[in-house]
Amino acid sequence: MKKLIIFILFLNIYAFDLSKQSVGYLFKNNYLSFICQHRWKYINNYVGKREDLLSLVGYSCLKKHQLIPALDVAKALRFTKMGRINANYIATLFNIKTILIRYVMDGISLNEISIPYVLDDDLGKVFYLVKSQKPPVKNYSFEVTTNKGKKIKGFYDTKNNNFILNFYKGSKLIKKDIYW
Repeated sequence: MKKLIIFILFLNIYAFDLSKQSVGYLFKNNYLSFICQHRWKYINNYVGKREDLLSLVGYSCLKKHQLIPALDVAKALRFTKMGRINANYIATLFNIKTILIRYVMDGISLNEISIPYVLDDDLGKVFYLVKSQKPPVKNYSFEVTTNKGKKIKGFYDTKNNNFILNFYKGSKLIKKDIYW
């Protein structure tokens, strides 16, 4: 009996090979990291053919805050209007990250910077909070407050080149986003 159970478990693990699943299935079932890690396979299979599926690959990377891998996908999104819109969205988020890094590292003013609004991503929301609140920078970090009273601390991790957002309710950390 014990051998039968082990065999069934092994068979189930072997039979469910993620690499054989469709991008739509993987996305729907939240295998976002897997999709993003295998982006080159999808880029090579779908470039110039299925920008709807490539857009899912790019969005998977964005949902995991993997901006640099998402840029790989953005370069392939150029054949359809929707693909170019999605590529622009990915590039805009990457630009927001680099602008915030310059804000904390170089003290640049955001007054003259105009980029498309990205309000369905926390990084975009924080950019506009920083632009309007102009928080002081100390040790490569800043703090902004949402209109609901939540505090967001943003800082640049110089060692790993990540931009990190910590979300607080009162003094309790409720969420941490690391943008690579």
